[in-house]
Amino acid sequence: MCGGFEPEHYASMLTGNNLLKALQNAGFTQTKLFDVNTSIISQLVEFKPDFAFMSLFCKWGEDGVMQGALEALEIPYSGSGVEASAICKNKYFFYAIANSLGIKTPKVYFYGTSNEYHYEKPTIKYPCIVKPSYQGYSLGVSLIAEQKDLDLALKKAFQFSHRTAIEEYIEGKEITVGIIDTPDNNTVVLPMIELKFKHHKIQDSDVKDDPSLMEEIMPAKISKELEEKISSSALKLFKKIGCQGVSRFDTRVTNAEEIYFLENNTAPGLLNYEQSDLPKQLQKKGISLESYVEYMIINGLNRQTNKLEVFID
Repeated sequence: MCGGFEPEHYASMLTGNNLLKALQNAGFTQTKLFDVNTSIISQLVEFKPDFAFMSLFCKWGEDGVMQGALEALEIPYSGSGVEASAICKNKYFFYAIANSLGIKTPKVYFYGTSNEYHYEKPTIKYPCIVKPSYQGYSLGVSLIAEQKDLDLALKKAFQFSHRTAIEEYIEGKEITVGIIDTPDNNTVVLPMIELKFKHHKIQDSDVKDDPSLMEEIMPAKISKELEEKISSSALKLFKKIGCQGVSRFDTRVTNAEEIYFLENNTAPGLLNYEQSDLPKQLQKKGISLESYVEYMIINGLNRQTNKLEVFID
């Protein structure tokens, strides 16, 4: 299940086609690729799939909507469920839960509409990051140095989301952390990747579109102690929120080794087997793409309801 309504349609279709090949290579020959649209429910009722492999980004795919539809249709599916998907896609709730667990996140201001911004000017240090609260693939993201650049950056961000975030910029290393559930009921942290940007300080859409602007270092050049701290926090968030199957956390680590969690991607992209983060992490761990899709199917078929164990003051 891929495609959908968002600007990430192209990336979702690429990921879906790559996963389709992996499923077929793993022996699942009775497969069909769905480019999700408003008739998807009737298509699913007609096709009657035994299992749905999720590769749908953003709207409907990462916010719990399609997961809820699949549960109503009693179709098992891969990845996180309704509640965990919705929480991780909503940065406000994700940050609130992380903070309640003692895990640091950047300071952030949210605006529900473009008109709200004019009622309250944020008191935030510059440089800062302006981004759509509801979007992926780094679309609409800007790093700005002065307040005079804020209005233009907000206008850009509101093109991609009804809610926009103005976020504290954390100077330091960017570390991405993959997590996967294995068939033996273990949750495993995959080798971490350090992202180094050339001519850029953040992973914006320019970097996404041009891999030459970014260097990926695996394993990340961090101490064993710091690696264990990041792993522990990522596992805690994954389990407490109730994520399942797979996640990829993005973090920033300062020179003082303070760890800040930026987001949890519950539907990591797989645009290119040689360049995408998750396949690289799987390969380093000795997990083939065919084994990965099998892991996800087993986990989805054995799905259990995870209750949120976090209480926020």
